[in-house]
Amino acid sequence: MTCINSPGLGSVVYAGCAVNFNIHDNYVNNINTTNDNHNGVFFIHGNGKFYNNKVTNHEGNALRAWIFAVANLDNSTVNIYNNIVYSSRKYSAFEIQVLDYMKQSSVFKAANTSVYNNTVGKMNIEKMTFPGRLLDVYNTYGTLEVYNNLVFNNNDAQILNNMSSTVIVRNENNVYVAREQDAIENTTSFASKVNGAGAR
Repeated sequence: MTCINSPGLGSVVYAGCAVNFNIHDNYVNNINTTNDNHNGVFFIHGNGKFYNNKVTNHEGNALRAWIFAVANLDNSTVNIYNNIVYSSRKYSAFEIQVLDYMKQSSVFKAANTSVYNNTVGKMNIEKMTFPGRLLDVYNTYGTLEVYNNLVFNNNDAQILNNMSSTVIVRNENNVYVAREQDAIENTTSFASKVNGAGAR
């Protein structure tokens, strides 16, 4: 899917309950130039995979995932990998969380999350008070792995906005580079200059 030049779109894709979603190879550019809502370009409730996507010149999280598994099914993971997210007016590249009403459901089952090999740069260019980083982490009641991500030219060198008690079981080789030209070859290919970190 390609979505470009949409000034007030909000979410490109919304799914209120998705089991084993498989979102990949999408291109989104120049959207939400007049929209200041806290959008998820892809706003998904559930579990699955988000990979090989390129989201640039936008406002909102590239993926806003309110995560859960479905009891008695083998679907307990959310994998976010090999994405390029660049130049957001507001917010971080990705968000994961479980809202209270979800947790209180009698059928709620926690999902574990892995975020790896993503290239993320120039988040929150409007410099709003909530800093733009790789990932906004709220309570998920599952575990989190974060590794091999390349992050550059953000508001600061921190990788996560961690506002939770989510257990981070792996946090390694996440590289922050202040200058864009030291992180990637160019803003067409976004090829990483850092061995072992970033989208492939």
